[in-house]
Amino acid sequence: MKHMEEAKCTPEEFLFFTAWVVFLAAGFVGETAYVMTDGGDALQTVLKLARYGAYAVCCVKILAGSFRRRNFYLALLMGAVIAAAALRADNNTILLGFLFVLAAGEVRDRLIVRVTVLIQGLALLLIVALSQLGVLEDFIFINEDYRMRHGLGFSWTTTGPILFFYFMLGYLFLRQRRLKLLEAAILEAVNFYFYYMTNTRMAFYLSSLFLVLFTIQAYNRRPWKAHWKLDWLYSLAPWFCGAVSIYAMSHYDKNVSLWSRLNKLTSGRLTIGYSAINKYGLGLFGQKIEWQGFSILNPTGSEAAASYNYVDC
Repeated sequence: MKHMEEAKCTPEEFLFFTAWVVFLAAGFVGETAYVMTDGGDALQTVLKLARYGAYAVCCVKILAGSFRRRNFYLALLMGAVIAAAALRADNNTILLGFLFVLAAGEVRDRLIVRVTVLIQGLALLLIVALSQLGVLEDFIFINEDYRMRHGLGFSWTTTGPILFFYFMLGYLFLRQRRLKLLEAAILEAVNFYFYYMTNTRMAFYLSSLFLVLFTIQAYNRRPWKAHWKLDWLYSLAPWFCGAVSIYAMSHYDKNVSLWSRLNKLTSGRLTIGYSAINKYGLGLFGQKIEWQGFSILNPTGSEAAASYNYVDC
């Protein structure tokens, strides 16, 4: 009976997940090759309205909920920083996305991950399967080094592997010590499939690394709780990685052998970041830059190579 009560979805959680599922669905559909090539403006407008409808539901959830004083001031500080960045960059995407952070205040974290993993896994399976059945276009991108990379139904070749990486992280979080060797083997087989089809190396390496670490921990006699004492270190990791990334990109020198090797290891990210910093500089709250990246409409090997403005890295 206790487990049944815990499984029940409260009205507040129902509102949140209504918005979250609609938002995720619109996002996945918007990343497909069909929307980019054949969907037209009408479908893109429908998807945009769906996202704004999800934002509206988030607002209802926020107004209907309550905040602890400590959480209120933290949210106020985060909102102020995000609003400054949105105004500086003239882009409200991150500001609207912050509504989900506020709306998730009274929602169980584990339930959010469970629903996200379910939706993300089903969407990945459906889109990739439809691309291999010929329903969605499996566009093949060819790089300057003649690497053939399948889109697998998405508008850009790295979208599928990256989505699988985050799906896998959520799945590993849910399973933890209950992870079985067979599950890890299946996940690695899917990971290799994405690598084989898209030649996306970084997502493949990271996915394999996390799979190995979590599999070892699943069969380790030491309980996971022993590692939660390092929570403070995990919290500092994004700041540390960000600082290291900025330092590496700003000090990159192609004439130094070590930097060249690191640049090759990161698929040219140091060169890209170095060019971006030199061209646009670094601002505390960002700046307005017209993003120009690769997609099915702007593939590698075309004029995209000349207009690519490095900002996505």
